[in-house]
Amino acid sequence: MEMDIQVDAENDGLHNKISPRGKYAIFIGVLLNLTSGIQYCWSLLGKQMISDFGWTAVQATRPYSIITLVSSLWSIAAGRWGDSKKPRYPIIFGGCMLGGGLILSSMHQNPLLMCITGGAMLGLSSSSITCNVAASSIKWAPFSKKGLVTGIATCGLALSSVYMTPLINGLLGNVGLRNTFVYMGIAALVLVPLLAFLHPQPDKSKFDQPQEGNNNTAVDNSKYKNTITPNQALKTKELYICALIYFCGAMCGQVLASQATLIAQAQVPEWTGGAMLVIILAVFNALGRFFWSAAGDKIGPFSAAKFMLGIQFVNLLCFNFYTNATTLIIGTAVLGFCFGGDVPLLWGWLTSIYGSKYCGSLQGMVTTVWGLSGTIGPIFAAYLMDTTGSYTSAYIGMAVIVLIGFGATFLIKDQKILPAKS
Repeated sequence: MEMDIQVDAENDGLHNKISPRGKYAIFIGVLLNLTSGIQYCWSLLGKQMISDFGWTAVQATRPYSIITLVSSLWSIAAGRWGDSKKPRYPIIFGGCMLGGGLILSSMHQNPLLMCITGGAMLGLSSSSITCNVAASSIKWAPFSKKGLVTGIATCGLALSSVYMTPLINGLLGNVGLRNTFVYMGIAALVLVPLLAFLHPQPDKSKFDQPQEGNNNTAVDNSKYKNTITPNQALKTKELYICALIYFCGAMCGQVLASQATLIAQAQVPEWTGGAMLVIILAVFNALGRFFWSAAGDKIGPFSAAKFMLGIQFVNLLCFNFYTNATTLIIGTAVLGFCFGGDVPLLWGWLTSIYGSKYCGSLQGMVTTVWGLSGTIGPIFAAYLMDTTGSYTSAYIGMAVIVLIGFGATFLIKDQKILPAKS
């Protein structure tokens, strides 16, 4: 049975402009997200730990798994914290955890302790910043542009590895691992709190309305119109459907992000530029956030998800046949482009159902499955690679999972939002 989300096209009217103050808030949000993506470059640090400390690959990789797990679990509390108080406070906390964790990581070479300083503390930082930046940004947007605004706000996280990769490589080569931790930690302690104070805070008494500086009066077209609290949302089917779609869409991207160079080595062994796939994945991830979020505003977020997951399904079925550098780059670009839509569309699904008032809390609750997909997916793919000698079975398995997510999009129906005639 389909559950309809009624969208009042006429009521949305001309209320589709973002105030100058709202644009400024979104810009600061992008800068904040640019500071918080160090986990996507952890392989560079881990490789250096193996070289400098004599660690095993498992010891060097374990902190990344801790980052993913802690970030997904903490997102529940981080989202509620920002919704109940001001987003600024958890963002500042996140900056302190990021800077403090990096600096403390420079003071030891204990693998287990690194799981705390370089794992748990950075995980607390990640969700504290990213959840509240997106939640704050979306509250500045009229209903008809919430998806696009979310895509813009979250693109900073996707692009962070593009500048951090050469930055970290340069620091490692010139000042060594310990000083790299120190310098990046100091930068985080200065930049994140500063940007948090510069970040305009939405008036939490007004939701689905333009904030200060916008004279339009927006209309809430969501199904529940902010009347459902996070605890009440746990009793609604829609929340679990959103979580299922999010889980299925996120897994293949997490696998590629964690094993891009290994996939390149397995399928194009003569190619020495496999590390390029990490940057390609990041760039097209960011482009996908813009495209799919805008598509969600035009045709509805669940309709956009149908196309996104359908393309991803076909791409995964073809992935085993990408046996030269060109086709593997194209396949990675397509995968990253579709993977990028998962995060902004999640905000679109939730706000189209529940409204914006508790969007940070709801997103935090659903984001727990992101950590689950990031744990199960890479292990699943690596196990199949070890036992079969190729990623063929992993691609087929991920394609099946994506197909399940595609089917779940038909359980909730949305319709296009059209502006009313002036």
